[in-house]
Amino acid sequence: MWRKSGLFICLLCVLSYAACGGALALEAVNVNGKVSSVGSDTLSGIMTRWSELYRERYPEVIVQIQASGSSTAPPALIEGAASLGPMSRRMSRSEKRRFRSVYGYDPAEIIIGFDAIAVFVNFENTLEALNLEQLDSLFSGTHRCGGSGPLETWRDLGVDGPLGAQRVSLFGRNSASGTYTFFRESALCGGDYRKRVNEQPGSSSVVQSVGVSPRGIGYSGIGYVTESVKVLGLMSDNGTPVFPSAQSALDGTYPLARPLYIYVNQSADQGLMGHEKQFLDLALSSAGQQVISDYGFIALPEALRLKVRARLGIDS
Repeated sequence: MWRKSGLFICLLCVLSYAACGGALALEAVNVNGKVSSVGSDTLSGIMTRWSELYRERYPEVIVQIQASGSSTAPPALIEGAASLGPMSRRMSRSEKRRFRSVYGYDPAEIIIGFDAIAVFVNFENTLEALNLEQLDSLFSGTHRCGGSGPLETWRDLGVDGPLGAQRVSLFGRNSASGTYTFFRESALCGGDYRKRVNEQPGSSSVVQSVGVSPRGIGYSGIGYVTESVKVLGLMSDNGTPVFPSAQSALDGTYPLARPLYIYVNQSADQGLMGHEKQFLDLALSSAGQQVISDYGFIALPEALRLKVRARLGIDS
């Protein structure tokens, strides 16, 4: 069953995002202090590069980046250990409720780009595409997305030759990861992972594991693709494989596309301010969005980027 991407809903959400306070330009100002970020491993490279660019503008500001997984962002924001929480999934209702119980307002939620979760096999594998039922059968033990049962060997997936008789090695993220949660909800329809999925501490670890294992298959953000792996297409209802790309992610034809977020420990209704607003100013600049593209992810379309900046009260 072909499931339409939820990206359109997220695009509508970002366009209806509550307007924030007055504009704050990027001219040099006295910004002594610290910006701390705790959250997504997927966004670790992007956040690190943004922090480097930010320190070039404001060398007296200390920027600290910790990337242990999206699930670490909400508690860090709640406990005051971070002022920025990058996440590769949307914060859950329960996480927002806990935050609100402490601060009395919801954290500001900003979409800063997009990603497509790719399914990788070893570069020597002859497989070209999977349907979503096969993906469910491979990674889930509950088969809520229509999987007919566990697929154990590569022959079960239509691969011939010596590899066909070999058992499939499954690689995925750990439970702290937003990618883990997103894949479970979108590819497995909220079902349980199979116990034999080898959980990896980072996205790059998934790709590296598949790259050195001829029997391997795994998932992570498209930005982590290397020459040692091959990206599989996912079959549409008409039998055509759809590959992850900026176009297929934004138009909803690729089913495993997702927004990328930064949460800020400030009230969006009262307007962002200080170092955090300056950091978002950079992230949503042309240079900041180029960083997202450079890391293999999907930058905000220009019209949407300008709308987000306007909603946040940031000068174009």
